[in-house]
Amino acid sequence: MERLRVSIDLLETRVGARLFRIALLHVVLEESDISAEELGRRVDPSDEDLEILKLFSRNYVAEGENYTDKVVKNELATIVKLMDRIANFEDLFLRVNKVMGFNPESSKIAFKYVAETVDLLSNVEKQYPKESKDWEYPLRYQSTRLKDYLMI
Repeated sequence: MERLRVSIDLLETRVGARLFRIALLHVVLEESDISAEELGRRVDPSDEDLEILKLFSRNYVAEGENYTDKVVKNELATIVKLMDRIANFEDLFLRVNKVMGFNPESSKIAFKYVAETVDLLSNVEKQYPKESKDWEYPLRYQSTRLKDYLMI
């Protein structure tokens, strides 16, 4: 369900088929043990798209380097990451509603998402100050949804 919502949201941003493909390949990386290189050999994305996919894998982040700093340096990666985080929160809310409250596992996930999302949104606003304020641009819409979730 989460991935379908990410896909629909990406299409609604009108960013295009390229982002849609990157998002779907990101899901494959996230939910399997396949490496970005192996995925690249199997589906033959452009070199630039393969580099974007590597940004989503924490395996390609050097020790001491901030994951979100790397992601937000690439605009397409940023858009996909924001949509993915929106879907993560929506799935968490569904899980919490299903069990009628937070349990230790969902609480741990929530705290992780909140901390990472605050960092992500801060980096997005620094990297894309104009786009973050433009309602015609996906970053503004996505950032606003995430801030609503965080109640900030």
